[in-house]
Amino acid sequence: MNEQIKELAKEAGWDMDYEVDGFNLRLEKFYHLVVEAERDHVLSEWESCVQSDLEHGVRILNERAADKWRKEYPAMAGFADTIIEWMDE
Repeated sequence: MNEQIKELAKEAGWDMDYEVDGFNLRLEKFYHLVVEAERDHVLSEWESCVQSDLEHGVRILNERAADKWRKEYPAMAGFADTIIEWMDE
């Protein structure tokens, strides 16, 4: 078990008298809860970063594809603007 977590538990005032053969069951359970919570937090942050990177990457790919399409098919790209102009008249 991580000694730093033991020290934090002691500082927090955990009762250290529940031992079986020198093994503190409460502290062990606390340790596993902390490890699980930290793992879940790290995974959540990682998923958030990956999702953000994916969204950013897709947006950039879409912008590039739209720019390429406008350059390769200027008449079609301008068609929507033409219709909007006609509707405004």
